[in-house]
Amino acid sequence: MSNESKSSETLRPEIPPDLDAVGTLLGLARTFLPSFELPSLVAQPYAEPTGLSGEKRFLKAEARYKVLLEQLPAVTFMAAFEEGLREIYVSPQIETLLGYTVLEWTEEPILWYDRLHWEDKERWNIEFSRTVAWTEPFKGDYRFLAKDGHVVWIHGEAKIVRDPFGQPSFIQGIGYDITAMKRIEEELRQARDEAENANRAKSAFLSRTSHELRTPLNAVIGFAQLLEMNELLGNDDQESVEEILKAGRHLLELINEILDISGIDSGQMTLSVTPVSVNELLEEALSLIETLARDHDVQLQWTAPPGRNWHVLADGRRLKQVFLNLFSNAVKYNRSGGTVTVECGATQATATPTLRVCVKDTGFGLSAEKLARLFTPFDRLGAEQTGVEGTGIGLAYSKRMVTAMGGTLGVESIVGIGSAFWIDLPIAESPITQDN
Repeated sequence: MSNESKSSETLRPEIPPDLDAVGTLLGLARTFLPSFELPSLVAQPYAEPTGLSGEKRFLKAEARYKVLLEQLPAVTFMAAFEEGLREIYVSPQIETLLGYTVLEWTEEPILWYDRLHWEDKERWNIEFSRTVAWTEPFKGDYRFLAKDGHVVWIHGEAKIVRDPFGQPSFIQGIGYDITAMKRIEEELRQARDEAENANRAKSAFLSRTSHELRTPLNAVIGFAQLLEMNELLGNDDQESVEEILKAGRHLLELINEILDISGIDSGQMTLSVTPVSVNELLEEALSLIETLARDHDVQLQWTAPPGRNWHVLADGRRLKQVFLNLFSNAVKYNRSGGTVTVECGATQATATPTLRVCVKDTGFGLSAEKLARLFTPFDRLGAEQTGVEGTGIGLAYSKRMVTAMGGTLGVESIVGIGSAFWIDLPIAESPITQDN
């Protein structure tokens, strides 16, 4: 046997007969490109001509394997556990990926490790050691320095082939250029950070502004209440004072909702979540909305479930405000002579037992385009042109508040028929009262 043959044999690891190397690499390639095919292999018959020696059959199979490797849309490699970990094969795509020729890459035993980004070496050492020790497949994203110095992100996957004694013999795998994907991820991360910073700045501005507005507003409401108690006021003056109080209380309610929204968005709002009676909150909210319903010629329909007083886990004060917002909208955007129906009952919407409160109206309904904007703060969906009073913040407040309490607020609507808003909240046991 010639020296050249001996050299080839020492560099060629013995491939276990049960190792489907081609299938492994082809499978890895299709991880990145699911539709990847090998058209040039069609012309190469798989069946071997009879009469070929074992060596020739091996060389022919090796040639087919090489054709496969050189068509994969990635770098394929094989390294032996000699002199640490020495590359014995790399596909020509290495030159496209990192600028090195196949000869340069394989002649220098640890060139691949030298070109591994210094910040990634410790992580690579840990993860690769784990693969060697635990026989797990190797997978990870790493940065390499190309020949001209620019950074290339490579997603690598590899498997270790062991000898009969379980010791690592060689490793084969594939590397795919994911630099563009990483660049997009970084741009998205930066955009998200900028959006979060802007949102925090907005919340801080709203909070400071609302606090500054609330102090003088409380003074306006207080003096209006004093005027209201003055028996010397005439009817016209009394009505003017009532309008001041009405507007002041509405503005104070708006400020409180803005503060709550900014508190939720900044994660600084504290909720008092306890078992609360839904029946009681609904009845209180409905009694407060009766005058508005009469003014709009809308009938309220609500019958408490007989013999059952539902309790849910919620912040009672804020849940009552959510009910008021839903009832108010159902009345204001209804038809003259319409109805608002409130229904309450257990539902199996989630694994946790929940109670659903549904508010149905017979209004004009909402289109899909308006439904998509429904919970956007200050977007009144064109209602500002109808003369109906509102700020466009009530539903945004309600959505955020119900979510913060661990519930869900949803809506279904049909144009020309009406809308149904529903709230799901976790059912709670009734609080036990004890006599002292």
